[in-house]
Amino acid sequence: MDSDAVVIDPALPEPARYALHFVSPARGQAAVGGRYDRPAGRAAAAWEAYRALEMYTALSRRGALIPFRDTAPDTPPPPRPRRVMSEAAKGVRNSAVFTVIFLAGTLMAAAAGSAVSIIVLLILAGASAVFGIRATLDAATGGWTTLVTDPEELVRPWDPDSWYVRHAAAYYHRRYVVPRTDMDSSAREIWRRAIAAANSIATAEVVRQRLVDSVEVATAMPQRLWEIAEGLARLTEARARQRESLHQAEQDDPYISVKVTSQDRKLSLAAERIAERVGKLEEFADLLGKADAGKHREATLERLGKVDDLLLDLLATTDGGSDELDQTERLRLEVQAVIEQANEAARSLAQPDEDPGQLPDS
Repeated sequence: MDSDAVVIDPALPEPARYALHFVSPARGQAAVGGRYDRPAGRAAAAWEAYRALEMYTALSRRGALIPFRDTAPDTPPPPRPRRVMSEAAKGVRNSAVFTVIFLAGTLMAAAAGSAVSIIVLLILAGASAVFGIRATLDAATGGWTTLVTDPEELVRPWDPDSWYVRHAAAYYHRRYVVPRTDMDSSAREIWRRAIAAANSIATAEVVRQRLVDSVEVATAMPQRLWEIAEGLARLTEARARQRESLHQAEQDDPYISVKVTSQDRKLSLAAERIAERVGKLEEFADLLGKADAGKHREATLERLGKVDDLLLDLLATTDGGSDELDQTERLRLEVQAVIEQANEAARSLAQPDEDPGQLPDS
C-alpha cells in the first residue's frame, strides 16, 4: 500500500472501487480499501491495461475526482438490482409447459387411435415430469429468483460509458479520500505512519504463516485505514474552514478569541483520537515484529540443534546439552506468548472504536 494512493470506503460496490482505483494520483498502485479482481492471463491483462488507460484518460479529462470538502453535483442513482428467474426455476417452468403439451398430444393420439403415438407421448410426458421434479428441488434449495445488477455494469466497470465511470466520483463523494489533496501536511504525516504500520502488519511472517489470525487482520485492516483516512480528511477540512473564517476577522476580538480557543481544543482532541488509532496499529506492528524476531531466533536454534546432533555422534557426548534444550524451550514459550498477544491485538483490531474524525462536543 502507498500513502499517496486513493483511500476508498471498503463498503462501496466493487465496480465503484474499481473505477475509483485508477483515478489515484499513484496511478499504477493499488487503492486502499478494496481491489477488483479480473481474469488472469496475458491477453486478459493486456486488454485490461488498455481499457484502464482509456478509462483513466476519460476520467482525467472530466476531472472526476472531487475534493473531500467540496460539494458534489447531483447525479442519477446507480444501476438498480433486479430479480431474474433462476436457471432451476426456468427448468420448472419449461418442464410444466412440455408436460402439458405431451399430455395434450396423448389425448389427441388416443382420439385418433394411435397406440404407438400414445406410448411415445406418455414416455416424453413422464421424462418431462421427472425433469420438472428435479428442477423443483434445485429451485427450492437454490432460490427461485436471483438478485442481480445490470451485467454490463458488473462485467465492464472500466468502460468509459459505464455508470460508475461517469458518476461514481460524484455519487460516492466523501467516501474516498486523496491524501495529497484532502489532507494537510500534519494529517499526511499521521497517514504515512498508519500506512507504514499497515504494511508492516501485512508483511509480517507470523501473519503470512497464519500463526496470527490473518483472516481477522485482512478483514479489519481496510475498514480501520478508511476510518483513519476519513477522520484526517474531516480534520483537515475543519482546520481549513476555520482559517478561511478568520481571514476577515479582527484578531483581538474577545468573542472570536473565545470561539477559536474552544475550536482549537476540539481540533486537538480529535487529532489525538486519530493519533491513538494509528498508535494501536503501530503497537500491533511492533508486536508482530517481536514475534517474527522470536520465530527467526527459534528457527536458528533448531538448526543449531541439528549441529549438536552431529557433534553428539562425533564426540559421543556433549556438555551443557540440557541447558541448551531448556533455553530453546524457554524461547519457544516466549514466542508463543507474543503470538497469543498478537492474536488478541488482531481480535481487538476488528472491534469498532469511537469515530476518530468526530469533533468532540466539549
